Amino acid sequence: MQLHMYNGVMQLLKQIMQAALPALQAIPNLRPVILDNVTRMLHCKDPKYGGVIYGCPECGNTKLVGFSCHSRFCPSCGSKYNQERAIEMASKVINCPHRHLVFTIDKRLRPYFRVDRAALGLLFTAVDITLRGWFDRAYIDDFWFQRNNEVSRHRGKPNKKKKKHRRKKRSPYNLPSGMTNAPAVPGFLCVLHTFGRSLQWNPHIHCLCTEGGLCKDSSWKNVSYFNYAYLRKNFMSVLLSLLSKRFSVTLPKTGHYTYATFLSDRKLIREDDKDGFYVNAPPKQMDIKNTIKYIGRYLGRPVIASSRIDSYDPIKDEVCYHYDRHEDEKRVDVKLSALEFAKLLIVHIPDENFKMLRYYGLYSTKTAHCEYVIKAALATAFRSSTITQLRATTHYRNNMLLTFRIDPLTCEYCGHLMEPMIIYEYNNLPDSVDHMHKSIPFKEYLRIVGHYSSSS
Repeated sequence: MQLHMYNGVMQLLKQIMQAALPALQAIPNLRPVILDNVTRMLHCKDPKYGGVIYGCPECGNTKLVGFSCHSRFCPSCGSKYNQERAIEMASKVINCPHRHLVFTIDKRLRPYFRVDRAALGLLFTAVDITLRGWFDRAYIDDFWFQRNNEVSRHRGKPNKKKKKHRRKKRSPYNLPSGMTNAPAVPGFLCVLHTFGRSLQWNPHIHCLCTEGGLCKDSSWKNVSYFNYAYLRKNFMSVLLSLLSKRFSVTLPKTGHYTYATFLSDRKLIREDDKDGFYVNAPPKQMDIKNTIKYIGRYLGRPVIASSRIDSYDPIKDEVCYHYDRHEDEKRVDVKLSALEFAKLLIVHIPDENFKMLRYYGLYSTKTAHCEYVIKAALATAFRSSTITQLRATTHYRNNMLLTFRIDPLTCEYCGHLMEPMIIYEYNNLPDSVDHMHKSIPFKEYLRIVGHYSSSS
């Protein structure tokens, strides 16, 4: 029986994590989700832990394909997860320009998110409040601009005192009288990254936002200008306010990072960061192709690409990897032990059921009931037939053909297409074809779980 497993850099990463696993298990108070993801990654594509037996109907040759681990910590499964989410987002993306925004935080706040990892969700909330506030403000400013132009055409130039009085009344939360439409609702998605290029702990948000919003009357309001000063100051103010309420309850009373140390750091941050936290939103026109490339790059991105791991010497216990420094794009080579390298990676494993990708506005699941209104007002970027073709590329056979130029289901002896025969579970690998009755027939299993009908 022929075995099919991945080789190359994937096996290199498995060797590193396997060498560091005993030391990781000895670490006290280690999060259970870490050991779960590491062990699953080590058993990925291992035929001992379940798989499918394919058989050739012509020559009788059989091939065993192990199951995937479905862990986002695994580079192979994480890459497939990345493709599936990117295609799913491509089916929703609106045919309009998008803006890429990056929201970062002060270095002094980073350790507190390791103490209370659930507080990472407040980064999403702060970005949501900041962007919605900016779109509300842009809509109101445009309303006053149009109203002042009408006054100047009919009655001449408005009084300066009245103009100043009107500016005082402007607010993102108080709509002026005479506005019949609600503020424009944008569509944006946010991805949380807890790592930088050097693999250090650096939580930040990558956001993809439409340059405009949909109003209640199905009209589209273009918003191509993003005020950096507003985004930075408002993001810092909202985030510090949310963290103050949460950390007063969740942070420990003793230790290096307590609520008292947070209050002192918050005071220093407000004094040093008078312009707010750094927010990058370059005015680059991102068409649909670039938007999809962005989605494929940042959605489900692994902590480190397999190509960045240069070598591993088990005798010296030395891992060599590299990264391009953000300041000058120069290559930096790093040498660490297997345990030190593993510690850099496992820090970025999210807690169970924590969503690293979240949708807001027009892309939110809460707007599913008014999806027909969105489609009537705005054209989606891709047709349903194109999305169906893209989804087909994530299937096992098609993915192997596109990635490695190899058809895994073609018999190496006669060239015929192999068919699935048996699906077996952990510790139930058949010894031979005669003992395959111990496992579940493949088509019967698919019929039970509802993937295919019994006639397929």
